[in-house]
Amino acid sequence: MKMLLLLIIAVLAGAYFLPAQIEGTPTACDAVNARVRTMVEAELAKLPANSAATAKAQGAATAAKAQMPGGPAITALIQARLPAVPPQAGCAAAYWATQYWSDIRTWIPALPAGRP
Repeated sequence: MKMLLLLIIAVLAGAYFLPAQIEGTPTACDAVNARVRTMVEAELAKLPANSAATAKAQGAATAAKAQMPGGPAITALIQARLPAVPPQAGCAAAYWATQYWSDIRTWIPALPAGRP
């Protein structure tokens, strides 16, 4: 029973601290910001050049990136959706959610659905 408890604690600690280490950021919320930026840039690269959808997506991405550097937008979103969870723990959970559900449209529905 002690080993199971220690294993659970080790897994939870890893889930909490690893996002910052993986992304090379100081906190889990900064790691979520970095992950979302990467996801947005990857999605923009898939869009056809010189299309209206690309221009709209780039405008939305620029606006989103302008709010993301310090993490207040992500932290506020997580606190609004998970008010009983501490912000850093919520950010760690959001980071792992973006790893498993990596379609950016799940997180930012304003992006267009078209692909080349």
